[in-house]
Amino acid sequence: MNGKHWSDDELLDRLYGVGPENDHLDVCADCGARWRELTASRQALVHRAVAAEPEMVGVRLLRQREAVMDRIDRAGSMFVPWRAVTAFAGAAVMILGLVVYHPERPKVETVQTASSDSQFFNEIYSDLQQTEPRAAKPIRGLFQGQQ
Repeated sequence: MNGKHWSDDELLDRLYGVGPENDHLDVCADCGARWRELTASRQALVHRAVAAEPEMVGVRLLRQREAVMDRIDRAGSMFVPWRAVTAFAGAAVMILGLVVYHPERPKVETVQTASSDSQFFNEIYSDLQQTEPRAAKPIRGLFQGQQ
């Protein structure tokens, strides 16, 4: 024995042929007793199902099917107007929301510069001629301000 009793799920798995295949049920008296009780109750259930008259099972299933279909027919005819009302109310709310809601569109402003091409190229050339990176200028300004 591995020191652990089988759970109900493990016993049911074994009953349906997918559970563990070891000799635990032969070794453990508690699990063996539970196994025998489970198989006996399954066999009794199978015998009861076989003993029932096949015609009675068919008649019973037919009655159940008719009851379900009647219930579906009653429920379907009763709720059709309410379904239409709720659908139209939902559509009306959505249309009202679209009519009332006016999102503001951001206005695009164009920036016009009065610089010429020569000024643009002069700025680029001056930036290229500097050996100090642009990020170092603020730091240099801090040290020059302390002196």
